[in-house]
Amino acid sequence: MPLPEYFSPLEHQTELSERKGYFEYEPSQDSTQMEWYLNFAHDDLFCAYGGSLFAQDEMQVAEHPSLSSLREALLDSNIKPLTVESEQPTPILIRGVERRCAISTDRNPEQGRPFGLYGNNFGRGTSDAIGQATKPL
Repeated sequence: MPLPEYFSPLEHQTELSERKGYFEYEPSQDSTQMEWYLNFAHDDLFCAYGGSLFAQDEMQVAEHPSLSSLREALLDSNIKPLTVESEQPTPILIRGVERRCAISTDRNPEQGRPFGLYGNNFGRGTSDAIGQATKPL
Protein backbone atom coordinates (compact mmCIF):
# COMPACT_ATOMS: atom_id res chain seq x y z
CA MET A 1 0.00 0.00 0.00
CA PRO A 2 1.35 3.47 -0.77
CA LEU A 3 2.47 5.68 2.11
CA PRO A 4 0.64 8.97 2.61
CA GLU A 5 2.41 12.11 1.39
CA TYR A 6 1.88 13.74 4.76
CA PHE A 7 1.35 12.25 8.19
CA SER A 8 0.31 14.35 11.15
CA PRO A 9 1.17 12.69 14.45
CA LEU A 10 -1.46 14.89 16.08
CA GLU A 11 -4.22 13.15 14.11
CA HIS A 12 -3.27 9.73 15.45
CA GLN A 13 -2.88 8.72 19.06
CA THR A 14 -0.87 5.67 20.02
CA GLU A 15 -2.73 3.42 22.40
CA LEU A 16 -0.58 1.42 24.79
CA SER A 17 -1.83 -1.47 26.89
CA GLU A 18 -0.11 -3.85 29.23
CA ARG A 19 -1.03 -7.49 29.71
CA LYS A 20 0.42 -9.94 32.18
CA GLY A 21 1.54 -13.36 31.01
CA TYR A 22 3.03 -14.68 27.79
CA PHE A 23 2.67 -12.94 24.44
CA GLU A 24 -0.07 -14.64 22.45
CA TYR A 25 -1.07 -14.36 18.83
CA GLU A 26 -4.77 -13.78 19.31
CA PRO A 27 -6.86 -13.07 16.22
CA SER A 28 -8.32 -9.59 16.04
CA GLN A 29 -12.02 -9.31 16.77
CA ASP A 30 -12.21 -6.41 14.31
CA SER A 31 -12.19 -7.74 10.74
CA THR A 32 -11.11 -4.31 9.42
CA GLN A 33 -7.81 -4.49 11.30
CA MET A 34 -4.70 -6.12 9.91
CA GLU A 35 -2.99 -8.59 12.21
CA TRP A 36 0.72 -8.20 12.90
CA TYR A 37 2.88 -10.75 14.66
CA LEU A 38 5.90 -9.65 16.62
CA ASN A 39 9.19 -11.51 16.24
CA PHE A 40 12.24 -10.53 18.23
CA ALA A 41 13.72 -14.00 18.64
CA HIS A 42 16.96 -13.48 16.74
CA ASP A 43 18.72 -11.02 14.45
CA ASP A 44 18.57 -13.65 11.68
CA LEU A 45 14.88 -13.91 10.76
CA PHE A 46 13.35 -17.37 11.34
CA CYS A 47 16.81 -18.94 11.62
CA ALA A 48 15.64 -21.43 14.26
CA TYR A 49 12.42 -22.62 12.66
CA GLY A 50 13.82 -26.11 12.13
CA GLY A 51 15.48 -26.37 15.53
CA SER A 52 14.76 -28.68 18.43
CA LEU A 53 13.21 -26.07 20.73
CA PHE A 54 9.69 -24.71 20.49
CA ALA A 55 10.12 -21.00 21.06
CA GLN A 56 9.23 -17.92 19.05
CA ASP A 57 10.68 -18.78 15.61
CA GLU A 58 9.49 -22.37 15.77
CA MET A 59 6.02 -21.37 16.98
CA GLN A 60 5.52 -18.71 14.32
CA VAL A 61 6.61 -20.99 11.50
CA ALA A 62 4.55 -23.92 12.84
CA GLU A 63 1.45 -21.68 12.89
CA HIS A 64 2.35 -19.82 9.66
CA PRO A 65 4.16 -22.49 7.57
CA SER A 66 4.86 -20.26 4.57
CA LEU A 67 7.28 -18.22 6.71
CA SER A 68 9.83 -21.02 6.30
CA SER A 69 9.46 -20.69 2.52
CA LEU A 70 10.01 -16.95 2.83
CA ARG A 71 13.28 -17.48 4.69
CA GLU A 72 14.46 -20.09 2.20
CA ALA A 73 13.53 -17.86 -0.77
CA LEU A 74 15.48 -14.94 0.73
CA LEU A 75 18.52 -17.14 1.28
CA ASP A 76 18.18 -18.61 -2.21
CA SER A 77 18.19 -15.06 -3.63
CA ASN A 78 21.31 -14.15 -1.62
CA ILE A 79 19.27 -11.74 0.52
CA LYS A 80 20.33 -11.83 4.15
CA PRO A 81 17.20 -12.08 6.31
CA LEU A 82 18.62 -9.88 9.04
CA THR A 83 16.61 -7.86 11.54
CA VAL A 84 19.73 -6.16 12.92
CA GLU A 85 22.54 -4.70 10.83
CA SER A 86 25.49 -2.70 12.18
CA GLU A 87 23.96 -3.07 15.65
CA GLN A 88 20.85 -1.20 14.52
CA PRO A 89 17.37 -2.79 14.39
CA THR A 90 16.02 -3.23 10.88
CA PRO A 91 12.48 -4.55 11.42
CA ILE A 92 10.82 -6.56 8.70
CA LEU A 93 7.06 -6.41 8.25
CA ILE A 94 5.43 -9.35 6.50
CA ARG A 95 1.84 -9.08 5.38
CA GLY A 96 -0.72 -11.61 4.20
CA VAL A 97 0.76 -14.80 5.66
CA GLU A 98 -1.97 -17.27 6.47
CA ARG A 99 -2.09 -18.59 10.02
CA ARG A 100 -2.99 -22.27 9.68
CA CYS A 101 -3.26 -23.29 13.34
CA ALA A 102 -2.92 -22.15 16.94
CA ILE A 103 -0.74 -24.20 19.28
CA SER A 104 -1.26 -23.98 23.04
CA THR A 105 1.97 -24.07 25.00
CA ASP A 106 0.47 -23.65 28.47
CA ARG A 107 0.62 -26.25 31.21
CA ASN A 108 -2.36 -28.58 30.98
CA PRO A 109 -1.89 -31.97 32.69
CA GLU A 110 -5.35 -33.14 31.57
CA GLN A 111 -4.23 -32.81 27.92
CA GLY A 112 -0.82 -34.40 28.50
CA ARG A 113 1.22 -31.18 28.89
CA PRO A 114 2.14 -31.06 32.60
CA PHE A 115 5.10 -28.78 31.84
CA GLY A 116 3.57 -27.01 28.83
CA LEU A 117 5.13 -27.19 25.38
CA TYR A 118 7.29 -24.06 25.32
CA GLY A 119 11.04 -24.36 24.72
CA ASN A 120 12.64 -27.68 25.64
CA ASN A 121 9.32 -28.98 27.00
CA PHE A 122 8.15 -29.54 23.44
CA GLY A 123 10.57 -32.47 23.17
CA ARG A 124 8.93 -34.03 26.23
CA GLY A 125 5.46 -33.79 24.71
CA THR A 126 3.85 -36.81 23.13
CA SER A 127 2.42 -36.61 19.63
CA ASP A 128 -1.04 -37.01 21.22
CA ALA A 129 -0.45 -34.05 23.55
CA ILE A 130 0.85 -31.91 20.68
CA GLY A 131 -2.16 -32.90 18.57
CA GLN A 132 -4.55 -31.87 21.37
CA ALA A 133 -2.69 -28.57 21.75
CA THR A 134 -3.03 -27.79 18.03
CA LYS A 135 -6.20 -26.12 16.82
CA PRO A 136 -6.62 -25.85 13.02
CA LEU A 137 -7.82 -22.39 11.91
